[in-house]
Amino acid sequence: MKMKYSKLLILLVLVSACTQTEIKELFVTSHNTVYTFSYDVREALKVPVENSDQIIRTFAENSEITLVFNGTSGSDNAIFAVTSFNIVSNVGQYFKNEGIPVYFDVKYFVNDTWYNKTGPHDPDLSGTVIWLKGPATGAQRTAVYMNNGHIFVEGTDSKNVILAGDRLFLLLIGINKFEDIGNR
Repeated sequence: MKMKYSKLLILLVLVSACTQTEIKELFVTSHNTVYTFSYDVREALKVPVENSDQIIRTFAENSEITLVFNGTSGSDNAIFAVTSFNIVSNVGQYFKNEGIPVYFDVKYFVNDTWYNKTGPHDPDLSGTVIWLKGPATGAQRTAVYMNNGHIFVEGTDSKNVILAGDRLFLLLIGINKFEDIGNR
């Protein structure tokens, strides 16, 4: 009888050690604000980041942020809507709490025509430019990186695009590994 309870206890300990509660919210005490994520923050932290110092410097130097994407894929456009919302809400709130005004714009192209919220226009890609790339619009990998002065948030499927967007925000607030979470 004693042996049965010992095995059960060991099994319960192993099962509880293997299950983790998802972390989809982070409370930043200095801001008294909860930042929300679509997926577990630990998954977002697995997304590779290249040129992290340059990405952070780009945000510090430019208060105008433009999200850019190829608008030819309805499925990628849906992913970009979620990713853009997450970036704009989290980054906007974070910089507001830091006392830094930021301005967002969204631009996309279909074939050779560029659009923004008012309709067709000539593209002006200045300031902080974030290119979103999904599985149907050229993503080759899942990563956050710089190329030719622009930031790329790229994912090979819908979840990975969203995770890459979350990873960008985590980079901006100084969270690069799970242990950094307690320091915010």
